[in-house]
Parts: sequence; structure tokens; C-alpha cells
Amino acid sequence: MWIPGRTTLLLISILSALYLSIATANIYTYQGSVYSTSPDNIYLTGTSDFYSMLARMGLRASLGSPFDLVSLSSSHNRILYVVIGPEKPFSDEEIDAIAQIVRSGKAVLLVADEVGVSNNLLENIVGVRVSGKMLRSNITSSGYIVPILCLNNVILSTKVSWITGLSHNTSVFCWAEPRPGKRFPVGTVTRVGSGYAIVISDSSIFSNFEMNGLEPFIPTKKIVAKLVSEIINKYGIDYVIVDDEHYSKNAVLSLSAGARKALAAFASISNALSSFTKENIIAEIIALFLLPLILSIAFAGIPPRTRNKEKPVITLDELSRELSKALSHHRAGNKDKR
Repeated sequence: MWIPGRTTLLLISILSALYLSIATANIYTYQGSVYSTSPDNIYLTGTSDFYSMLARMGLRASLGSPFDLVSLSSSHNRILYVVIGPEKPFSDEEIDAIAQIVRSGKAVLLVADEVGVSNNLLENIVGVRVSGKMLRSNITSSGYIVPILCLNNVILSTKVSWITGLSHNTSVFCWAEPRPGKRFPVGTVTRVGSGYAIVISDSSIFSNFEMNGLEPFIPTKKIVAKLVSEIINKYGIDYVIVDDEHYSKNAVLSLSAGARKALAAFASISNALSSFTKENIIAEIIALFLLPLILSIAFAGIPPRTRNKEKPVITLDELSRELSKALSHHRAGNKDKR
């Protein structure tokens, strides 16, 4: 009976880890925080419902970056580029890319931000900025539920600031009224070259919990849909890009059918290896430690190719630990058979 040498065992270990890393490369993803306003986030504060609504409205849309806006602008009449509650500021290169397309008339910029993270983008392109200070009302004891008058509708917001730096090129279409007779601009449209920029100093109206009217909030889905429809019709929009590049994200694995097949192959290989470790301590060490180590290294070096919006199933470290446990189990089983 042929017994593989140490070099052969090492080669099998490397090839099996490489096989699994390649098979699962296309499901290596980034998942946003459950508290993020990212369109990837399916939880309360996320904006995944807004992104899904675009498809239900029959609009062609995708998640992307400012550089996707540049690459797609030549193949569309006019693109709506949407930024909702960004967590990271825009770089100079990104600002220049957006400014170029908006000013040329090939895009309309829509930014919803009450904190002011996007102010470097707004100041350079639009000339306005978000105050970053939250308005308060006397509706509740906390004061942080504020009525907003927008497109002939009244909605309630949990976190709204106001827009400053308005010019003669800017018109207001939404007002916050924390107290009777006291109004603050929270929704504006500004002419930017041959294009337009729309700013809303409140990202919460796009959040999953407000879109669906989680009590005590009035559902904002209807007014958001009306706003998007008016933008689409007025400016001749034929494509929508929702920014998903300016959020904090963690690397995770969402195990798909391909990953499960790869894991099954990995298990078969580890079973075969375990049968060769009875008299070979080096092979035993390889089977127990080296495979999950190589696997983790291989995963770390593979860039994400897709954005899977499913809930993450397992992290890289957890997967490595589980594989180590599985190999330990095989080792224990072989000892029992001796």
C-alpha cells in the first residue's frame, strides 16, 4: 500500500486549502454594522428597504461608488446618485468625480445627512452645509421627534438638523417646524452648473423603521417614493446609484452552495489525511493546525467580488476554529479505532 511522504502530505494540505479559498472567493463579503444607515443593512437603522423600493418602482438601480458614477454616466441620459447618512467623508478624488458629472448635467446628486459627514462634499459642489445640530421640539419629553413639512405632507423625524449657506440658486421644499412659527430648511434643491443637487438634513426618513412606520412614526415610504418619482420625472433620470462605499464594514463569509461543496471536499480530504497520521506526528500536526491556518491566510488575500446582502453566517475566525475542531474530532476517532 502506498503511503504518501511528508512532502506529498504538505502538498495535499496546500491544494485543499487553495481549492476551498477559490471556491468561496465569490462569497467573501463586507457586512455593515447593524446600526449603520448603509443600504446593505437590513435592520432598523439601515436603508435596505429604500434600495428595494427602487426596484419595485421599476427603476434600474445598483449599489456603487463615485467612480461607478463616472464609468456609467456615458451610457445613461442622467443618473441619480444617492448618499444616505454616510459614516466616512468623501476623498478629494471622489468629490472631483461627482462634481464633474453633476456639473456636466449627466447626474443629479441626492444627499441625506443630519450629522455633517458629507459637508466636505456639499461645500465643494453645492455651496451649502448641514449644521450637524439636532433640532428639538416639545412633542415628546426627549424632544427629539420633530415634525417636518415636505411635499404637502407632515412626517415625524427622530434626528433632523438644518441646512445653512443657502444662495439664490437654492430653493427649499422641506421645512422642519419644531415649534409653531419656527421653521428651519431641511430639504433644498440647488442648481449646480448644468445639473442639480438635492440636500435633506435628515437621513432617518429613509431608514427601514421610518419607511415602514414603526410606532409612533408615520410611514415615510409614501413621501420618499413621491420624492424619488418627482426627481425621476423632472430631471429625466434613467438610472440610480446608491452609494455604499462610505460606511464602516466588517469582512464576513455568507456560506453559499459553492462554499458548502468546498467544505464537503475539505472534510473528505481531512478524513483521508487523518488515516495517514497514525505513525506520522508531522502529518498529524499538518492535519490539525496547518490546514485552517492556510485557509485563513488564503481568505485574507482574496478581495470581495460581490456584495451579498444576506445576513452573515460565520466569520473567518469562527470558520477556522470550527475546522480545527473537526480535525481534532477525526484525530480522536482514529485513536479510538487503534
